[in-house]
Amino acid sequence: MKNVFLGLFLVFIFFTNSIAEISRTQDSLRVLIQSDKTDTLKVRHTNQLAYSFRNSFPDSTIYYSKKSIKICESIKEKSKLKLWTGYSEAIGNLGIGYRLKGDYPNAKKYYFMALEMDKAMNYKFGIGKRLVGIANYFENISDYSQSLEYGFKALNVNQEIKNNRAIALSNSIIGNVYFALENYPLSLKYSLLSYTVFKEIDDKNNIGSSEGKIGAIYTEMKEYNKSFYYLNKGLKTSRDNNLVQGEGEILNYLGNLFLAKKDYPNALKYIYLSIELNTTNKIESQIAIAHRLLGQVFLQEKKYSLAEKNLLLALCLDKKSGALNNQFISEKALAEIYETTNKPQEALKHLKHANNLRESIFNKRNSHKISIMEVEKKDAEAKVVQEKRDLLSQQEIEKQKIVRNSFIGGFVLVMLIAIGIFRSLQQNRKAKTIIEKQKKEVEHQKQEILDSIEYAKRIQTTILPPPKLVKKYLDDSFILYLPKDIVAGDFYWMESVGDWVLFAACDCTGHGVPGALVSVVCHNALNRAVKEYNKIMPAEILDVVAELVLENFSTDDDVKDGMDASVCALNTSTGELFWAGANNPLWLIRHAELDSASAEIIEYKPNKQPIGKFDDRVPYTNNKIEIAKGDTIYLFTDGYADQFGGERGKKLTKAKFKEAILNMQRYNLDEQKKYLLDLHLNYKGNLEQVDDICVIGVRV
Repeated sequence: MKNVFLGLFLVFIFFTNSIAEISRTQDSLRVLIQSDKTDTLKVRHTNQLAYSFRNSFPDSTIYYSKKSIKICESIKEKSKLKLWTGYSEAIGNLGIGYRLKGDYPNAKKYYFMALEMDKAMNYKFGIGKRLVGIANYFENISDYSQSLEYGFKALNVNQEIKNNRAIALSNSIIGNVYFALENYPLSLKYSLLSYTVFKEIDDKNNIGSSEGKIGAIYTEMKEYNKSFYYLNKGLKTSRDNNLVQGEGEILNYLGNLFLAKKDYPNALKYIYLSIELNTTNKIESQIAIAHRLLGQVFLQEKKYSLAEKNLLLALCLDKKSGALNNQFISEKALAEIYETTNKPQEALKHLKHANNLRESIFNKRNSHKISIMEVEKKDAEAKVVQEKRDLLSQQEIEKQKIVRNSFIGGFVLVMLIAIGIFRSLQQNRKAKTIIEKQKKEVEHQKQEILDSIEYAKRIQTTILPPPKLVKKYLDDSFILYLPKDIVAGDFYWMESVGDWVLFAACDCTGHGVPGALVSVVCHNALNRAVKEYNKIMPAEILDVVAELVLENFSTDDDVKDGMDASVCALNTSTGELFWAGANNPLWLIRHAELDSASAEIIEYKPNKQPIGKFDDRVPYTNNKIEIAKGDTIYLFTDGYADQFGGERGKKLTKAKFKEAILNMQRYNLDEQKKYLLDLHLNYKGNLEQVDDICVIGVRV
């Protein structure tokens, strides 16, 4: 009789997995939850839904886990059922969600709570799963001794119950610990073991993260080609399967790879992508890593203010989560910044913190205990191998009985499942109506947001001089204006005072809605400088604008918003041209009427200080530029040259931008605008536009 039930169980698992293939998506799980007749079924399907979000949206894992726990507590109140596997799974999933979000104290609380429940039920599948989670938790907080201890415990339990996926997860966390301990050969060994199993069982949720970890190991081993290969594979796997958690982690690994190679533009590219993705999904642990990497890049580039800002933010987030190793790296880098910028007291403070963290991490690693656990692990593996040999003959005998009894039970279950599928289809039709209604509501809300931003665009457009006004004062000219988003931080400006025509290309901090808000403040300051303060010379205009912008943002010392600008004053009667720049230059093309080869480009350097908060500010320099008939001047922001693209996905650069300017001199200015637009679109290809673009060309 026992064998009959075992056979029925195996066939049930087979057909249940087949049904899972049909209803795998999260939408189908929601439909099942809506149609479930009992609370225990709701718990099972809600747990599955919560777990499905773990690698994409940890907040959703937490949300659905709490819903499941609430149902479980209701069942406890109504019945004598105090413990069951659905309850422990819900609590364990809550621990997973908090860990992936970087809330480690709550992760620890719920992992151990679920482990005690599983032990009380002797539920070994749950015990193995919880031990993996606890090992992950200790690795995240840099307690490597505890992490390795629980990792090997998890490996032994999961080998005992032959749970291949959990075996792979156990090997993965052991590999992660050895990575943190800088034992890269052992880290690679265990990571490859886990990767092989994940591929065998086609576990797409973990294949991508394994590829990412292997790539990160090769980075530390300075095998950069292998690293880039695995990181790109992992990024593609994660994106193909919408694994946001894994994608954000791998983007940071790529940033670290290019930091190690001293390829800072590519490092920044991937780090900014990571910040955008992880901020959207509120994954604080990866946000902290990204800002730490950003700080390290800026430190190498000697941009100490930006490095300090990002490292302090990373340090704050890592203190909140308890990630000691990351805190150590940030403290050490901050000490270097303050020593370089001659702030000895700050340098000493952060150096002391770094040394204290180093000692704490060293104690936690507890290398002697780790060596003992290695021996215990090998003994446990040998014991498992011997037990397998002893059971082999008995398993062969039982195998035939199981197969025979499975066929008997299978026929009965097929009939029952067919009836269940028929009923499920009827319920799905009803649920579809509800889902369609919810979809329309979401689409309506999305459209309202887009309508609001479109309206903001119309408001922002009113501050730009209309084309007729531009052509009235600058007849032979063009303006190439390409916002990255619906609204922009870049803008162009024009005013006329008597015989003087004033015009500028301006780049405010940020892009999108934040940049647009700053642009309104800066545009208003330009108008006031001319109309209220009666300034005409570009340098005087920039000095007044700097004061007005600082006045607007003076309520918050942390606000460093402002703009870069290139401002011209052209006298239409005398032909005089004056110019001043805040970080952005002016290019003048001469002899273009001969041919492109004869044309020369003259660059006028700006003051290296923005409009906004800046230490040791000096007055802007007024440049009188001698111009001749046929000369062409160009004002621009940095968005055009900073665009990534081409065959290798690199920046266009200012050098290639200059080359394009020279090559297009045989065209009139309307054709030049089309030339620059076509070049930008072809170079960008399928990549995203990285920043707002504004280019002004004027022939005098």
